[in-house]
Amino acid sequence: MDEQPGHVSDPGGESLADVRERAMPRLRGLLELHRGREFLLVSHGALNRLLIAEALRLPYAHLLRIEQEYGCLNIIEYTSSWAFIKLLNG
Repeated sequence: MDEQPGHVSDPGGESLADVRERAMPRLRGLLELHRGREFLLVSHGALNRLLIAEALRLPYAHLLRIEQEYGCLNIIEYTSSWAFIKLLNG
């Protein structure tokens, strides 16, 4: 198994580290824009796994241990210092 799975990509594709670099600033922007309110973010399983792993502070090597069913609902509550997984695969 690769020592750094977050930095591997298919030819012409993005690594998980690339996706994280692109996605996390946008998520932070959405959280700031909607501070104190609920909002819906629709994405695909790989990004869902990445966001959940970030919330739980898990390394990339554990991403595939997070099951994501088609059409599932995840609820993550963000505070100023923590993220809480309220629902996974609902």
